[in-house]
Amino acid sequence: MKHALPNHDVASDVLVKRSSQAHGESGHASANADSSSNVPVGEGPESVHRSNWAPMPELDAIVHHPLYVAAMGALDQAERNREFCRHGFDHLSDVARLAWIETLEHGLHFRRSVVYAAAYLHDVGKARQYETGDPHEVVGAQIAWQILQDVEGFSELEKNVIVSAVGQHRHYSDAATPLGRILYIADKASRPCWRCDARDRCSWPEEKMNLDVRI
Repeated sequence: MKHALPNHDVASDVLVKRSSQAHGESGHASANADSSSNVPVGEGPESVHRSNWAPMPELDAIVHHPLYVAAMGALDQAERNREFCRHGFDHLSDVARLAWIETLEHGLHFRRSVVYAAAYLHDVGKARQYETGDPHEVVGAQIAWQILQDVEGFSELEKNVIVSAVGQHRHYSDAATPLGRILYIADKASRPCWRCDARDRCSWPEEKMNLDVRI
């Protein structure tokens, strides 16, 4: 079941409106984008080619930032013998893609790099939680803010929206920002519980598990 996204906080609302007025970055969807709906299967517009995979220099700057490298390295070590779901780059990539799909399906106009940045940063505090017990979404928001101060390409508004989403991704709330709710949904949907060998030992209750393939 998909959660509705009825409420916008002020910052996110402004950001969505601004982004919808300036479709400069590849990756924005238009309600009228499907101009090839009558094209036979297997054919399509000439614009569909490899060059559509646009670079995201902001994301490159994040994943190569010393704080990020250290945090993810510590996380990899902490989870090296973990039998349950891990929180490395496979997971982050899954969450990023699902969050981008959710963004498009809900008609929101966040830049793709904003959505991907939030997804790639959402578990950056996980290693600290293993070490100290501090909630990883709280620690992660703090680390994300530090990292983003050194990343060019995001406005201050976008940085605030990313950090808020990281801090809100662990628990669903209608009071959260749109991107925070999307990140929560994508994070939970990314786990293929139906094929997990450790499912019967998992702390997730059965009603929370993804026990079938969903779209």
